[in-house]
Amino acid sequence: MRAYPLTSEELVDDLISQVDEITASARTRFGALSRDQLAWHTGRGRWGIGHCLVHLARTNEVYRGPLSEALRAARSEGRTAAGLLKGRWFGRRFTRAMGPGGMKMWTKESLRPRYATIQAAALETFLAEQVRFRDLLAEARGLDLDATRVVSPVSRVVRLSVGDALRALVAHEWRHLAQAERVLAGEGFPL
Repeated sequence: MRAYPLTSEELVDDLISQVDEITASARTRFGALSRDQLAWHTGRGRWGIGHCLVHLARTNEVYRGPLSEALRAARSEGRTAAGLLKGRWFGRRFTRAMGPGGMKMWTKESLRPRYATIQAAALETFLAEQVRFRDLLAEARGLDLDATRVVSPVSRVVRLSVGDALRALVAHEWRHLAQAERVLAGEGFPL
């Protein structure tokens, strides 16, 4: 992920590029897996590949509404980008925490994948959500993503600039893609 400061265009282009890379990687690495392989995990409370993919799709879906609303409001109020985006201190720290190697976090019940519901369609669900996420990123072009704020639908106390929220979602995708890769390479993975 490119570091701040960035123009609005540079930020959006970088995030779209990363979403495209994540999408291609997931399609390539997990596209030929069976339902049993997607659902396999190392033990109770541990996530398998399908669990990671379902969690990412659900998280992006939950954030998409508030982010889309914030972008619509910014566009209608004429909050266009002027100069470089710098993000905010809390947003930069939050993004690092959400990424690979970030701190262990509690997952809200509504975003936890259900072990019994991991289907062969987990990858397709994730890929479809990636298309919608990419479209949302494109909507952010030209807007002042530092001045436009969003309240997290997961925790009302977390308020981020839209730029920081989008960066955190992409970092979150990298985190769980890495987790899914570890499952795939793990001992005992069914071949």
